[in-house]
Parts: sequence; C-alpha cells; structure tokens
Amino acid sequence: MKKLMNNKGARTRLFFGATSGVITTIGLIVGLYSGTRSLAAVLGGMLVIAIVVVGILHAIGLWVNASFN
Repeated sequence: MKKLMNNKGARTRLFFGATSGVITTIGLIVGLYSGTRSLAAVLGGMLVIAIVVVGILHAIGLWVNASFN
C-alpha cells in the first residue's frame, strides 16, 4: 500500500476511480428514485449493478493479469 501511495500515477487512478464510483452510485440512486419513487427499485438496481459490475471488473482484471504474465 505504501508503494502505491508513493506512485503519483497510481494514486491519481485510485482517486479518480473512487470519485467516479461515488458519482455513478449517486446518479443511480437519484435516477431510480426519481423515476419510480420506490425504495425497492433503488435497492434492486444497486444490487444488480453491483453484481454485474463486480463480475465484469473481476473478469477484466483476470484477463489483464493473464495478458502481462
């Protein structure tokens, strides 16, 4: 972790990714609630997005890791 924080490029990507994730999640919450006024729709949407995104990112991470080894 210390090595990551000393690398300016890695730190920039980490904080950009975190900011992007927060903004995307807030947009999802506001959009679903404005369109449906349903807490169940908001929670369901967040759950589906979380499962799909985690699965896709995991697959991409494995592919990138395999490409460089």
